[in-house]
Amino acid sequence: KLSMEFYLLDHQTTEMSDHCTASINSNVSFLCSYRTLAKSTIDHRMNIVRAIPLLPADSRCHLCLAGDSDGLLHIVVISELGNSRGTTIGNLFSDSGRPVLCIEFLPL
Repeated sequence: KLSMEFYLLDHQTTEMSDHCTASINSNVSFLCSYRTLAKSTIDHRMNIVRAIPLLPADSRCHLCLAGDSDGLLHIVVISELGNSRGTTIGNLFSDSGRPVLCIEFLPL
């Protein structure tokens, strides 16, 4: 089975009084994992993953798209609040069967 792990990087920078030195505080926390339901071959892999925040910003959710070597597009919504189950479910869209190598979001 294919799987992806999602983490939240909380990165804060604080300037010191001399404006030259900064204090950096980073924290990484696990949000959830995503797994496909179907069995995959040893050569089946994720090729590309892209994510954008969903509106409104206070929802703290992200739309994640991933393309795999079998031509499937995986669509998952991830919340920064975490998932008590530890795993999340996404939707799959089939294409021509050719590997998905690039995903770009276009502003409208």
